[in-house]
Amino acid sequence: MPKHGSFLSRFQNLDAYAKTLDDFRVRTYYGAALTIISVCLITVLLMSEYADYKRTEIKAELVVDKSRKERLTINVNITFPKVPCYLLSVDVIDSAGEAQSDDLTHDIYKTRLDNKGNPIEKEKAKVPQNVSTTDGNSTDGNSTDVTTKECGSCYGGEEPPSGCCNTCEEVQEAYSKKGWSFSSADKIDQCIKEGWVAKIKKQSKEGCNIHGSVDVKKISGNFHFAPGKSFQQNHIHIHDLQSFFDDFTKHDFSHIIHHLSYGPIVDGVINPLDGVVRQIEEGNYEYQYYHKVVATQFHYLNQTSIYTNQFSVTQYERDLTNLDETRSHAHNGLPGVWFYYDISPMLIINREQKKSFTHFLTGVCAIIGGIFTVAGILDGGRTVQLVMGPAGSGKSTYCATMMTHCQTVGRSVHLMNLDPAAERFEYKPSIDIRDLITLEDVMEELHFGPNGGLIYCLEQVTFLSITIIVFLSFVFLLNNLDWLEDELGDFEDDYLIIDCPGQIELYTHFPIMKRICDCFQRLNFRICGIFLLESQFMQDKSKFFAGVLSAMSAMISLEIPHINVMSKMDLLGKVKRRELERYFEPDPLLVTEEVNAQTNPKFHNLNKAIVQLIDDYNMVSFLPLNINDEESVEVVLSHIDNATQYGEDLEPREPEDDFDYDYEDQ
Repeated sequence: MPKHGSFLSRFQNLDAYAKTLDDFRVRTYYGAALTIISVCLITVLLMSEYADYKRTEIKAELVVDKSRKERLTINVNITFPKVPCYLLSVDVIDSAGEAQSDDLTHDIYKTRLDNKGNPIEKEKAKVPQNVSTTDGNSTDGNSTDVTTKECGSCYGGEEPPSGCCNTCEEVQEAYSKKGWSFSSADKIDQCIKEGWVAKIKKQSKEGCNIHGSVDVKKISGNFHFAPGKSFQQNHIHIHDLQSFFDDFTKHDFSHIIHHLSYGPIVDGVINPLDGVVRQIEEGNYEYQYYHKVVATQFHYLNQTSIYTNQFSVTQYERDLTNLDETRSHAHNGLPGVWFYYDISPMLIINREQKKSFTHFLTGVCAIIGGIFTVAGILDGGRTVQLVMGPAGSGKSTYCATMMTHCQTVGRSVHLMNLDPAAERFEYKPSIDIRDLITLEDVMEELHFGPNGGLIYCLEQVTFLSITIIVFLSFVFLLNNLDWLEDELGDFEDDYLIIDCPGQIELYTHFPIMKRICDCFQRLNFRICGIFLLESQFMQDKSKFFAGVLSAMSAMISLEIPHINVMSKMDLLGKVKRRELERYFEPDPLLVTEEVNAQTNPKFHNLNKAIVQLIDDYNMVSFLPLNINDEESVEVVLSHIDNATQYGEDLEPREPEDDFDYDYEDQ
């Protein structure tokens, strides 16, 4: 072993994880089960932590959107099962009420559907550039190409640049630009030649699917699907409903919104109107959807970015049939589906992130450390100090001092007395063997001497420790110990100090105390033996040998963690304390020489063997205890806690570190 004060000794003092020898670690079934559960929990949590480490997450950031001049793409796919395509118009209106026909690009198509919802024509018909037209003729794949050298009349409508209206559709456009309704197709030559009325009647029971995208200015506005051709008149947006009301077929604006979004489609972005179905049983309804559009950016780990939009929606609907003031917000209304969008001034920036390896490593350490810490708390809930030593070594004083100190530091602690001959205690024992049997009772009944009576008493209470623990586990006591049930009451404290008798043979010659210790261990009590020797007794080297051998015998016999304490240090002066210093971690060569100098040579080999035994079992070292010094008591308690794993984060100090207390010279 390194000399006191050497470099290796000082370096060894830096060890923050002091260990207890495996031979003195208590292993229980409860601890084994707790270990298996802990390992399973750690495995599951580590797998979850690794999956979380490999997973990417999106971190959102909210800033002011400064890009107000950008354009907005509206993607829509909507089906009207009971309105034919020739009756539907698609219009985009800005917040000022003006149709966005200028600087407007779109890619919107109409597809005619039969009464079962199946497409009729093979090719889709694209809505004209102005968006706000019905495109009724183009929806029919069999339109007649009227080619004439004559210049057809526009019948009073606003003539196109060519000055001629050679098709029925051109006549409708001329009427629309003039602000007139188109209601006399059977009197227009172009419409008669094209068979317009017959085609309209044929399509009256069809449905229509409108899908595609439109690129608009990024300002608030609306887009809507309504019946009739739309036009502007005196800065007012008007729909020609003549054809809608002239059609004797019943139409309504039941609709299915397959998809509606603003901007590029991004995986993971939820569009709240996708899949919405509105079914009308009767009446003409106006549907209004109010959107709050928020610009959104996605920045991915592969350095790519996507700029899109998200939106929230509020919806309202009303029946326009037989309107009056008490049933609607207004006297008028237009059947159709209206989408109002408002542009938010905020921008959401979503950044794709992944946990760093250091974060993963920190999580792994937290899981392992946390599980084992909690398991240690659960496994180390109950602790026993078994206080032993010869008569006069200060056991009762030690128990009282340790009780006071434990209560001071906030531990719930109780005293148990196993000495039938004890008479006085500073603390009243919570459990007392004298309540079961006394030394006088045995001596009187069996005519034993004091030692024989004492041994008999302990033989009768071999299972007393079982009684204590079983009651704590809510199990009835043995029949001959039922009286303890009322006395124990709600005894559930986690720290128990046991004051044992002073007869050494109880720990070295008989298995009684060993059986008691086994009971505590089987019932998940962590037990530590405290062997006291009086400091004045240890000044003689031969007595030192005897004390060490007694302590070693008790340690080997009981097979529990063991702490040897040199008591009554407060009664020694400085000189005697200095003489005792070498016994805290004795040098075997020095001790052998000193003992041989005082003994007969025929005992030298025995002395050497004993010293070698002490050196081999270096756990047989002593801690000085001064009951008047709180730090000295705390040092002893820290070693006990380390032996019982009560506080594994505490590092007990070495005996020589605690020797230089400022005792008074006596």
